[in-house]
Order: sequence, then C-alpha cells, then structure tokens
Amino acid sequence: TAAAVQLLPGSPMMARPLRVWERCLLTAFLPRQHRGAARLRSSSNAGRSFSTKPARRPRMEYQDAVCTLNTLQTNASLLDQVKRERGQPQMQLQAMRSFLQRTGLMVEDLDQLNIIHVTGTKGKGSTCAFTERILRNSGLRTGFYSSPHLVQVRERIRINGKPISKELFTKYFWQVYGRLDETKESHYGTMPAYFRFLTILAFHVFLQEKVDLAVIEVGIGGAYDCTNIIR
Repeated sequence: TAAAVQLLPGSPMMARPLRVWERCLLTAFLPRQHRGAARLRSSSNAGRSFSTKPARRPRMEYQDAVCTLNTLQTNASLLDQVKRERGQPQMQLQAMRSFLQRTGLMVEDLDQLNIIHVTGTKGKGSTCAFTERILRNSGLRTGFYSSPHLVQVRERIRINGKPISKELFTKYFWQVYGRLDETKESHYGTMPAYFRFLTILAFHVFLQEKVDLAVIEVGIGGAYDCTNIIR
C-alpha cells in the first residue's frame, strides 16, 4: 500500500523515531525483512548511510504485540472462512484444536485446569465476576477470561482479579504467536482469528501461571463456540 511504501528504509519519514501508528503499519504491511531495518534507520541521523547488516527481528515489546494482535481482526479472507464453516460448524472446533496443537498444547493438557465454564444469554460477565471474587476471597489463585475489554486487551485475561501485566502479556503473546507463525506455511498460511487467538493465549497463561482454577466466559456461545474445546 501507499502507506507502507512511505515507511520503507531510506524514506524521509525514517529521520525521526516511529510513532505508534507507524509501528502498527510496519507490523501489518511491511515484509518481515524490512521491519528491523526500518527501526534501525528511525533511530539514526538522516545523514548516515543505511546499514548493510541483516535486518533485525521485530522488537518484542507490548505495543508491538498489540499491533500484531490487531492484524488478526476479521478481514475479508477470514469472513470467507467463517461462511464456509457456517455450513459445517464442527469444523470450528476442529480448527481450534489444530491451532492449539500448533502452539504446543493438546486438548488433554487443558484437563490440568480446574475450569468453571459460564454460558448464557445475559449476565455471563457478572456471574463470572461474582464467582471469581468469591473463590479468590477463599484463598484460591484464580484465572479469569472474559470479553470484550473496555480499555486494554489485557483486561480479558486476569490473574487474581487483576489484568495480567504488560510484561506477562508480551512474554506469552510472542511465545504463542511465534509458534503459530512458524507453522502457518505447513497449514495453508492459516492463523487464528482475534478471539480464537486470545482464548489460546489465556489457556497458556493460566497453565504457566499455575492458577488453582480458571473462570472462562464463552464468546458468542453455542455448541461450537471455540471455548468448548475444554472438557
């Protein structure tokens, strides 16, 4: 795109540090080999020559993680996929299991979590919040996964009632995203959509942080909601 071309190394825009929206464009549109070089150029003076060293990997910071996560938002190709799966809803759970396995987890691994799975038409979030608070006040270490968030995406994944820190979100995001990205070529270039990815991320966080139990709120609900891979 025109916006991406303006951010290529050597552009006049690279004479100053990148703004957040420019970093988002770099993450979403530029080929991987150009991203590290563009950041290298942004921190140098305009008169210096461009480095011939291999491009660096994208910085694994919190804002970079959020920008990369936003590239998983529903787009035209994902909408086409949803339409195809609508006639065969069981495919949605099969796809979720496949994504989970690509990150290094099996469905059986989720059995290690004590899960309270909440569904319904109205009041799901309130029921989850009440349940989590009661159990936390009883001395248990709780995990809580809900949607949507109000301000920051970290609100969706909570440990002991608090959104996970930027450091933890960044750490686990790049672990999970990296495994999916490394395996996508052998899976027809597929990546999980936004909610599916966050659900997988929440499972990883709760397992790694060794919560005593996890309160899980469904997404859109129904028999083939992606949270239904838990047993």
